[in-house]
Amino acid sequence: MGGLNIGQLEYWEPEIGVYIGEVTLWGKGIAKEAVELGCGIIRAMGNSYTRTTILNSNKGSIRLFESLGYYKVGKARPGESLFRRALV
Repeated sequence: MGGLNIGQLEYWEPEIGVYIGEVTLWGKGIAKEAVELGCGIIRAMGNSYTRTTILNSNKGSIRLFESLGYYKVGKARPGESLFRRALV
């Protein structure tokens, strides 16, 4: 089980998040494909950027989003970092 969330479409740069709850599905590229599909939707809506917040301890998510072109732009809430990506 898992999900993809796209939020803040009307107020901020759209924020995207993904989770794969079934451990046996980790490392199979499902989250990467889901985020790419979500970025395509965000781009089709006319947005130039997207962002995500990731717990600093979640090294797997950091690797995933960095592999998709996201880069760290600063701190979010305590223990989290904000990442951003241009949609070109």
